[in-house]
Amino acid sequence: MVTIDANIPPQIAGPKPYAEVEKCIRDVRDQAKHTGSYMAALLSTGNTVPIFAAFMSVLFYITLSRFPGFTLWATAGGSLVILLCWLLIGFLYKRFTAVDRANAASYEQLLNRLQQAAAWYETLTQKHSPKNNSLYAIGMQEISTSLCTICKSLQTQGPSWISATGYTSAWKLMHRIDEAFIEIEPVEAVIHNALHDETSLQDSTLMNREELLNKLRRAVNKLAPEAAVYLNQQPPEATQASQAQQLPQDDQTKHNHLQATRAAMQNGDNPNENDYEFSNAIDSATQARTIIYEVRTTLHHFRDDRWDKLIRVRNQLMKMTLVTGLLLYAFVEFAIMMNVGTETLKAATILFFVGGLVGLFSRLYDQSKTDTSIEDFRLATARLIAAPLYSGLSAIGGVLVIQRMFDLNVTTILIAAAFGLTPSLFTNAIQKEADQYKTDLKSTTAPTGEKRKNSS
Repeated sequence: MVTIDANIPPQIAGPKPYAEVEKCIRDVRDQAKHTGSYMAALLSTGNTVPIFAAFMSVLFYITLSRFPGFTLWATAGGSLVILLCWLLIGFLYKRFTAVDRANAASYEQLLNRLQQAAAWYETLTQKHSPKNNSLYAIGMQEISTSLCTICKSLQTQGPSWISATGYTSAWKLMHRIDEAFIEIEPVEAVIHNALHDETSLQDSTLMNREELLNKLRRAVNKLAPEAAVYLNQQPPEATQASQAQQLPQDDQTKHNHLQATRAAMQNGDNPNENDYEFSNAIDSATQARTIIYEVRTTLHHFRDDRWDKLIRVRNQLMKMTLVTGLLLYAFVEFAIMMNVGTETLKAATILFFVGGLVGLFSRLYDQSKTDTSIEDFRLATARLIAAPLYSGLSAIGGVLVIQRMFDLNVTTILIAAAFGLTPSLFTNAIQKEADQYKTDLKSTTAPTGEKRKNSS
């Protein structure tokens, strides 16, 4: 939660007019197609370039083996062809790196949430703001600033959309907006969202889940005792009469009079200046809102952390695939320069394909059983690309260890197929880690009749 000085005058920084926020949102869709970049397209499609360059060099080597100087043609020609194809594909793929194409589902959900937040923000700006309320002033400023920041970030060009970091950054700002609304929206809206947060927390995997639920229920009971009956579990205070009802009428009147007197004494010389000074008094309703704010912030941070970890797993796998592809390319080029026999190289290539196909089908089968209700920002695609590469290398290594030579026969092919399944032991660790993050995310999704896909 943002901490500010309680005596900052509200005229220093006011919320942006709704018209400016609305204009920012309109500009997002207009500029979406311009957010793609050629560099992002090259980065997105570059993972498989070394693999294809290696196979093209092998193809040139086998095809041109009867011509003099074929070794140089094979190494240079194969790499040059793939390089030119990569540059062309990057140009064609550029549009798909834009914010509205890199992850269309997350983009549309962001826009929908932006429009809802902007509409709610407009409604609140039309109401008279309470005087001497620092939380209300800072909340309005944070919402308007975050709305425009999200809109401007969605118009940014670069590789952040294919890496998914742009979407997660925008969602984090959206979560800050949701939290800021707690300090300024009507009580009924706060209670509505608090009940939703209770449902989200009940089956979550947060370590301090019970503590958060206890705080949330106590805050709801303090803010609106009549709403506590709708909680899934009643706090201890809900079974007792409220403190206001326990006080004798005379004591209650004296208490209210004392509060009013303190407020009036903020500036006795010039009472009109009280409008420009924030009050240091914190009532029970403000405390309850603050507790609900902190509970939702904890919930959002938990979800944001899991999204970040999913994206890190995907990006790490993509880097490993690129490095492995480069090593494969280096080995192939070295074999060509050493004038390895074409039959040997041809047999190794076929065995690589056998292992790669087995690994690919194994990955497709495993992926068909994977829960897709949680957005993984193309982690499944990254694993699908990596599977044939590691399975093919395992097949070649297995044949080399057992047979000590590349000789095409039924036994050798069966060995290659068997070793093509071994990389699943490596990828299962990644799958287990990703599944745990997905489980954490799904556990904090409030059920709405049917578990729905949620990317927020």
